[in-house]
Amino acid sequence: MREMSPTRRVVSPGRLVAALLSALVVLYAAALRVEALTMTYGPVERPAWLRSLQTDVRSNVRPLRPTGFVWEAEDLYPHRDGPPTRYISDPYTYLGFARQMQSFYAAHYREPLFVASTRVWLWLLDGQDLAVSFASMTFSIAAVVIAIALGWYAFSPWVGVGAGALMAIEYELILWGVRGWRDEAFLAIVPLWALAMVRAARAPTMASGAALGAAGGLALLVRITSLSFVVPGLAYLILAGTKTWRDRARAAAAAGLVAAIIAGPYFFNCWREFGDPLYAITHHTAYYERTETGPAPASSVSGFVTSAALARPFGTIDTVAMGLTAYPFANKWKGFDAWLPGLGAALSWAALAGLLAFAGSPTGRLLLVVLATSLVPFSLTWRLLPDWRFTEHTYPFFLLAACAAAGQAVAAARWIRRRSAEGRGLRPTVAVWAVVGVALGAAWWAGTRVLPVLAAEEALALGDGVAIEAGRRDHSFFGSGWSAPARQGAITMRTSDGFPSTIWLPLRRPGDFDLRLRVDPFPPPAASGATGSTLLVFANGRPIGRVALVWDPERVGWYELRLPREATRAGFNRIELALEAGVSPVASGGDDSPPAFRLWYLLVRPAPPN
Repeated sequence: MREMSPTRRVVSPGRLVAALLSALVVLYAAALRVEALTMTYGPVERPAWLRSLQTDVRSNVRPLRPTGFVWEAEDLYPHRDGPPTRYISDPYTYLGFARQMQSFYAAHYREPLFVASTRVWLWLLDGQDLAVSFASMTFSIAAVVIAIALGWYAFSPWVGVGAGALMAIEYELILWGVRGWRDEAFLAIVPLWALAMVRAARAPTMASGAALGAAGGLALLVRITSLSFVVPGLAYLILAGTKTWRDRARAAAAAGLVAAIIAGPYFFNCWREFGDPLYAITHHTAYYERTETGPAPASSVSGFVTSAALARPFGTIDTVAMGLTAYPFANKWKGFDAWLPGLGAALSWAALAGLLAFAGSPTGRLLLVVLATSLVPFSLTWRLLPDWRFTEHTYPFFLLAACAAAGQAVAAARWIRRRSAEGRGLRPTVAVWAVVGVALGAAWWAGTRVLPVLAAEEALALGDGVAIEAGRRDHSFFGSGWSAPARQGAITMRTSDGFPSTIWLPLRRPGDFDLRLRVDPFPPPAASGATGSTLLVFANGRPIGRVALVWDPERVGWYELRLPREATRAGFNRIELALEAGVSPVASGGDDSPPAFRLWYLLVRPAPPN
């Protein structure tokens, strides 16, 4: 028997098992999405083999997933320009654009890659509307494959398998994955860019640069806003790589050239047709400005951003800070609870630990750069249109961080033990992480305590309304006399637990303001419409109103008051809420709890001039 060459690479059994599991994960992800598509939009009419496949998958995958997965069939929606369909909004327009598409690079306000993918599926399905769902499903499955590859290459095969498996089973990812939105293409393309970035950073060659450019070009053809991470990514490759500067620059140049070849014709045609190579961005910027300020459209992206930043600097900083951090992170994780209650919360904590650990390695820092820069466009607009799908592309990074956290913890323990055994000590490392911890703590304090106050004060000074809500960032507004924030159904509320309960209202100058209290008696009265306690409202020690709290189990109470100028002052104003002495609600169920109330929010608006 011929002996194996010593230079021949041997694949370990562990990697073979990981590869097998990866294939099973992808198959399972595809089966779940096929079932969701079939139950939501129905089976295809033709070809017969695909219809039969959908029927088989639907019947066979049901025992293999939680009963909490509910797929509701979409209704038929009427359209002025065609027969009723199960699609509305962007998916419906994608179908129309795909049927009209004459050239891949034709000038249009919709970037062409997802539209062209829908056109391919229209051809495969003989013109059926389900093509747009199959297009998004294809990208959703591809995102699972790419997440596995990114985790495998950047960390280890098991991190890749874990992240891919979590993406495969997450309910929201499955549900959105068949609805026909281009966000699934973005979900796949951003981690593909990250994978190419990691490869180019580790081995900056012309080939790895060309692969990076291909990923960047495709990203730009999904969303032109991909410039937010493509351009910084190339700069990062040049400035922060580990190889020689010449190698890094050559790889970055190759990436830029290939990206320009792939995406350049679309930019050029938009410039020739509309006079603006970034027409797709400008078109949607006008929509966001109309949403915020009225009918006058923005002249450019820079004009929209600059005007917002100049008019509301603190509000803009607060919006961007939340859009880059808390908002895209906090709106995830619920899709795991159908599998195991609390699983999403556990994964979120693991992801936080993993993201923090990313800062300690070159690969991790690169992924953080891609994650942060990919969020920049959405961080400016998320308050205007807080749609879950716009930050969907961050999920692979969070899940990779969660899966990498365990391995990083083990590696850190081994490193500490080795350093201690060598007698080298840990003081320099501890000092570095102490500085990082202090910086993160200061950023957290500014984001949760300082910026909300400055933004609220600024908005009121400009004539806007401000809602002081119970929730994560309410500590600077809610003083003494309150319990901790707690969820009640779909909203968060605080319960009074002292006398009085204080809310701090920041004002730049005195003025007349209209107040709207959303508050309920607690414990609730026994019957709907029953009157509970009487609530007294004071401003800086002066009484400004009293309201009888009425219980309505269908909605939180709504009470309007006027805060007069003479009761206000510049700076923090103390709004105090207290139950009238000697008045107790009629509690339901024989509850002997002391009378209290629950508050959802206090809405403050400058009063209109008389």
